[in-house]
Amino acid sequence: MSESAVKVVELPSPFTRFAGRLLVGLGYEVVLVEPPEGDETRRELDGDAFAHWHAGKRSVVSASPEELRGLLATADVLLDGSPSGAEAPERSSVLPWLHDIHS
Repeated sequence: MSESAVKVVELPSPFTRFAGRLLVGLGYEVVLVEPPEGDETRRELDGDAFAHWHAGKRSVVSASPEELRGLLATADVLLDGSPSGAEAPERSSVLPWLHDIHS
């Protein structure tokens, strides 16, 4: 699998925004999943923080667990900054190929 074929889904956190930024620089496709109110960096430094941390990422708003499951079904990697990966739906049995990286 080439790097350009790897799809990364990023759930926003201070930890994942840095990892996602690095992966974009390496040529990975990174999809930022924002809450309905938008990622918190949109409100920092007049939006400049968002532009810096999320440059090159595709951004989607996911309001439901079903929408998130749909994104994860096509992903290779999940970046989840919540302690123990609690923010993403249960996926070990449903998405066994998914590489789950969390803080």
